[in-house]
Amino acid sequence: MGFRSSSTRGPERPTSVGKRTRPWRLVPVQVSGRGKCLNVQGAGNVNGTQVIQYTCGNADNELWKFVPKGIGYQIVVKSSNKCLNVAGGVGVGYNIIQYDCTSQGVANDVWLPVWEPNSL
Repeated sequence: MGFRSSSTRGPERPTSVGKRTRPWRLVPVQVSGRGKCLNVQGAGNVNGTQVIQYTCGNADNELWKFVPKGIGYQIVVKSSNKCLNVAGGVGVGYNIIQYDCTSQGVANDVWLPVWEPNSL
């Protein structure tokens, strides 16, 4: 499944200005070509809660931040601070869930940016 941020700007890293830190920018993540956004079903906060496509909004279970990990990003939801994760590992046909983020990032919780033209 291809993802793109509904923001026109890329992910921002926190920066320190004096003694204050600018927080991560939270954005809805629109599912390419569907007109829907990623949503943690029922605003659940436990591991294994399914992530679904839902009408885009600004609730905490629909706002995500991109955390750099190696060559990709962990995608973290505001409502539970858990990562977007492929249940059971990587591959076709697995459900997308939220799960505790790993400190170094693993194959099923690190996402690579992919360019997908709007014509798809």
